Amino acid sequence: MTRSIQTVTLLSLATVLILAVGAMGAPLDEPADPGSGAGAIPRGAKNLFLKAACTANKVWSNRTPDLAVNGNRKAGDHWAGPPIPSQHTVDLKTPAKFNTIRMITYFNGRRSYQYCVEVSTDGKAWEQVVDQSKNKAKATAAGQVFKFEPVTARYIRTTFTKNSQNNESGGHIVEIEGYMIDPAAKPKPTVKGPPLSGATGSVNQRYQRNAKPQLPDSREWSTVAWRGERVHGQFVIWTGADLKDVTLTASTLKGPGGKTISAEHVIPFFVRYTMGAGQLLGDILEPNKPIDLPGRSTRPIWLSVNVPQDAAPGVYNGTLGVKDAKGNSVTFKLNVDVLDNVLPAPKNWSFHLDLWQNPWAISRIHGHKQWSPQHWAKLKEVLTLAAGAGQKCLTASIVNQPWGHQTQDAFGSMIAPTRNADGTWTYDYTVFDNWVEFGFKCGIDRQINCYSMVPWGNNLYYQDAASGKYVKITAKPGSKAYSDYWAPLLKDFAKHLKSKGWFEKTTIAMDERHLEDMKNMIALVDKVAPGMKITLAANKNLESIIDRIHDYCFAIRFKAKPALNLKRSAQGRQTTFYVCCAPRRPNTFPFSPPAESTWLGWNAAAKRYTGFLRWAFCSYNIDPLKTTDYPRRSWPTGDCYLIYPGPRSSIRFERLREGIQDYEKIRILRQALTKQGKSGSAGLSKLEAILQTVVNRDHTNVVVQAKKALEALSRKTKTPAG
Repeated sequence: MTRSIQTVTLLSLATVLILAVGAMGAPLDEPADPGSGAGAIPRGAKNLFLKAACTANKVWSNRTPDLAVNGNRKAGDHWAGPPIPSQHTVDLKTPAKFNTIRMITYFNGRRSYQYCVEVSTDGKAWEQVVDQSKNKAKATAAGQVFKFEPVTARYIRTTFTKNSQNNESGGHIVEIEGYMIDPAAKPKPTVKGPPLSGATGSVNQRYQRNAKPQLPDSREWSTVAWRGERVHGQFVIWTGADLKDVTLTASTLKGPGGKTISAEHVIPFFVRYTMGAGQLLGDILEPNKPIDLPGRSTRPIWLSVNVPQDAAPGVYNGTLGVKDAKGNSVTFKLNVDVLDNVLPAPKNWSFHLDLWQNPWAISRIHGHKQWSPQHWAKLKEVLTLAAGAGQKCLTASIVNQPWGHQTQDAFGSMIAPTRNADGTWTYDYTVFDNWVEFGFKCGIDRQINCYSMVPWGNNLYYQDAASGKYVKITAKPGSKAYSDYWAPLLKDFAKHLKSKGWFEKTTIAMDERHLEDMKNMIALVDKVAPGMKITLAANKNLESIIDRIHDYCFAIRFKAKPALNLKRSAQGRQTTFYVCCAPRRPNTFPFSPPAESTWLGWNAAAKRYTGFLRWAFCSYNIDPLKTTDYPRRSWPTGDCYLIYPGPRSSIRFERLREGIQDYEKIRILRQALTKQGKSGSAGLSKLEAILQTVVNRDHTNVVVQAKKALEALSRKTKTPAG
């Protein structure tokens, strides 16, 4: 069988990582379970504070004191007492003996609290048992467990002295729990049974590492695919004992008339966990290599099947085997029903995917010198992964720090301007040219987005030849200083792009800028470099200038205008939408329901957008394999990237890619049914009805149902052969 482009991408990345770590089994270097270790509370221990009477000296709205002891650990269910200082008191009515308190303050990955906890038998004489008056650790869903010598008390008083977000918000307790723990007691295992067990899971679920999943007793997986499509399954194994050298083996899929889909197209991954917002998040797709698994734990397995474009239609069968060094094993049966329809290769998809790349982050996270051969080799893997999802835009920074230093690794400038002693300018395009040529070779060759002519803070940089200094100036759009800097650069840049044959592919890209700044910038571009295209991601209503914007991206919160989107598409322009640190849902965070990523492609199809933008493909924090939190900013955990170092793909990225595939299938079906004329009208009506079901609804359920309906329509509709 011919190997498809997307198969080569996944297989080559998996092979590189396997060779890098060797073939011997080892435990994955993952974070520990929240609350595990010496501070763990044994399973089944009695919470003495549960449903106790409570009072507080301050209460906000309906955030009453009893919410802190109702057994609900969700962040939104909490007592709130603004402003600080504020106190919350638990009254057990009858004194009880305890030696452990778990405190869960409000958690969102951004704030910390300082407080102390005191106990009393009479409400007059108080003894401090917890001192968090200097705490700076961010609050998490797991909370903090405090152990102390046993005390007997009726009252438990918590006094808040600081909220890192602001003291006006007050103190917040999601749950305060009290226990009497036997020092010799050990946590009871949550996963029991034979050494190795397993069941077929769902790609729409995330599974906990320390709990046995509630799944039907089935080890069979069935799916339907177009030729050229990548489809996914998820399987779950759990262990009753420590296992060594656990390996995954996917067989060749055997189909009708002796046809096959070779095993190299059937690619399994272990799902790897990282930490985020106080919880373990199973999101990383770890390439298939032998690993050791601890006893009484759960491990999801992700399977990607890349159906070749030339595969014969029909049902293909195979197996996915899991086996350890002692021969303990689980086997899953695989069934893939391949339809006659053909999906083009990602490079030929129409979907305008714009995931911003950050080469400086790749350099730092992998320890390679900027633009060294090793750095370029790693960048090739990263860009190839993006191109395999249909990425169309290459992210180029033409000023130093276009977004300041908001990410862990600030973007440098790919153009080096020098102001000569006589006042003239020269520009070094070496890095820019190397980056563009490299990106094109990796398959990202549709559009070059150059950020930004309105950088954060309006700060601009250049090398001053006379003084030898690197100079920073502040120049607001419309000012003389702004024109003096940009006019010669734009003129020279346009000339350079034309000499390279890149002018028509290049845009001056802007991100969430104000209208007046946009107008002043556009006026200068039109004067100095007429014909230069402009890209804009807009979080404000800037439709008054939309006719000048080649690639206009709406924040998802704006009401879609399908007629406008279709009109612009007919003009050869792009109209897309984006999510970023907001909204909470739908989004592509590592804690997001996986189907939300797929829903984004369906939303684009339903509202006639031409694509989707996400601001960060690989702007890593310090160590994403350990935690996805980024304490320097108040963004939701994992907001800065869709893939992980290695590079490793992720569940959310693969589900996003799946939604883009669905968008392409919808486009192909629309075209085929339209071409059929009157005979295709019923099918078109059915297709539009399917799309209306996904608009503003529960994302997981509607995606599942819409995909089933799309499958049924695909079976009835003849489409072009690739």
